Amino acid sequence: MHDDSERAHRELAPSTLSGCTVFCDGWGVESALRQFKKAAEKAGINSDVRRHSHFEKPGARRRNKSAIARKRLDKAAGFA
Repeated sequence: MHDDSERAHRELAPSTLSGCTVFCDGWGVESALRQFKKAAEKAGINSDVRRHSHFEKPGARRRNKSAIARKRLDKAAGFA
């Protein structure tokens, strides 16, 4: 069981990662890392990093966006 101080740390953890503090007092680095990864995914950091990993020209961005929309519509229509 966790004591009250650990529960308070967990409840006070911010939902966004700007200035996020991960407390791992007494419950291990693995669970703190899991909590950090969950917070990063919830904040949308992973997709943002992927999107900014390389420069994409505006025309290529439009083509990719259109292709993704086409793929989504085909899947909804049952053509996939």
